[in-house]
Amino acid sequence: MFRAIIFFDLDSTLVINPFGRRVMPKVYEEVSKTLGISVDRVLEIFTKKHMEKVRVGDPRAYDWDYILSEMFIENGVKPRENIFLEELHRVCSSVEVLDNAPRVLERLRDMGFYLVLSTNGFWKYQECVVREAGLLQYFREISSPDKKGCLKSSSCFYTTSINGPIKISVGDNIVFDVYYPKKYGLKAIHVRRSVSIGEEYARILGIDLSKIEPDATVTSLTQVHDAIESIISGSRKHS
Repeated sequence: MFRAIIFFDLDSTLVINPFGRRVMPKVYEEVSKTLGISVDRVLEIFTKKHMEKVRVGDPRAYDWDYILSEMFIENGVKPRENIFLEELHRVCSSVEVLDNAPRVLERLRDMGFYLVLSTNGFWKYQECVVREAGLLQYFREISSPDKKGCLKSSSCFYTTSINGPIKISVGDNIVFDVYYPKKYGLKAIHVRRSVSIGEEYARILGIDLSKIEPDATVTSLTQVHDAIESIISGSRKHS
């Protein structure tokens, strides 16, 4: 019997993914040259397509190569497959692990928690990041849009192969790691980093950020264990 099922977000929670800093800028520059438009225009079109898919709950919102193919086809250019994926594999080893994440996950696993990797990123992109960061061994399940067929904004994302006494979401995005998990009955721990994430998604999805209340807020993964124990204790008192 596991003590609780813990959904851990990946990007900016457990690691700094090279995708945003190194892959996207390079691909946008290539697309700019191919389509003969500015990099800013590429980013604008790409972001609009991404956000529209997020708004309607389309899991392909995070399939960056799919979105890129749409752009190419609309501009009369034959799409090339896996541009983002190929570029990511070149730089995947530059992933940065946050707050000694492997040790944190190891401790939680050894204490009887069932750990699920919870990411809106497609697994085809995230797999090399998780492996390079040395985190894969700690997770019993992977929840991602290409595996679940839905985004974190859908209840199906939080189904697991086992039932647990309590499910807890841990992540930095106030919308996808706090608002939606709580909407579907999970508890939520907000990992508040220096850069706040979620405002643009809240606007697109019509969510009032002022009404979102995590069950706990931490600034480091080293504080997550105590936050989990506090939530579990509180749940027992009210059960």
